[in-house]
Amino acid sequence: MTPAEFKAARKRLGLSQVEMAKFLRLSDARAVRFYEAGKRGISGPIQVTIAYRLRYGPLP
Repeated sequence: MTPAEFKAARKRLGLSQVEMAKFLRLSDARAVRFYEAGKRGISGPIQVTIAYRLRYGPLP
């Protein structure tokens, strides 16, 4: 997943950077900003979590 794909997924989910950080259980939105800027690699588990949410929606 590229930084642009990460950002597009966040927007498709309708989440702000802060909300995305909470969804991914990150300590704060700084990590989300780093992912979107390409300053940090996006781990496999984060990619899988996003792909699952995009495909199946939120958990009940």
